[in-house]
Amino acid sequence: MKRFRFVMIVVVFVSLLTSGCMSNSLFVPTETGVPTATYTATKTPTETPTPTKTPTATRTPTPSRTPTETATLTSTPKPLPKVTFTPDLSTEEPTEEVPATEETQEPDWAPTANSTWQLGYQPFESYSTSQCTGGHFVHDFYGLVAIAPTEGGLTWTRLDGMSYFLGRQSPNFYWGTGASSIEGMKALNVSVTFTSPTMLTVVYTLIPNEPPDCQHVYKYTGEKPW
Repeated sequence: MKRFRFVMIVVVFVSLLTSGCMSNSLFVPTETGVPTATYTATKTPTETPTPTKTPTATRTPTPSRTPTETATLTSTPKPLPKVTFTPDLSTEEPTEEVPATEETQEPDWAPTANSTWQLGYQPFESYSTSQCTGGHFVHDFYGLVAIAPTEGGLTWTRLDGMSYFLGRQSPNFYWGTGASSIEGMKALNVSVTFTSPTMLTVVYTLIPNEPPDCQHVYKYTGEKPW
């Protein structure tokens, strides 16, 4: 009986001891590993700037131009003020009007009395205009010419007996026209310029019957031999 109790005590003791060890093992904290923080860089999305809207210029309508009423002006002539100009005799010299005299005028060398003039042996220039057909008409006007003053001009007489009135066109310049003694020519124009009291230039222009616009021109110099 005592042995049975002893055995039961031992069993209980062993049970308590065993349960104590187990309890200690249960209550001893197990070392827990410290978790290592893992840093994963999270890419923050870059904020995209919102584009600023450029203000658009608002076109302000220009008001239509209002037509301005034009006033009708009535021009009333006004008398001009009377201005009296008194020259300063201390600074201005009196202007003396010089009357025109023969010395200030262009001299006229046309003869004032009957005279005879000798033309050159041949013309210093001769030609025919483009309207002429058949080429240049050759003619000789060499010889003596009688000049007589008359009212409004002078008389020009050639050796063939043909006489022409030459009217005064300007100082030293005389011109006239008349019939021609040359066959086939209906007219002869005579233009005379006096270049000095004893020298002149004469231009003869023959006008044929056909063509009417044709002109044969001959230029001579002449001098007063006596």
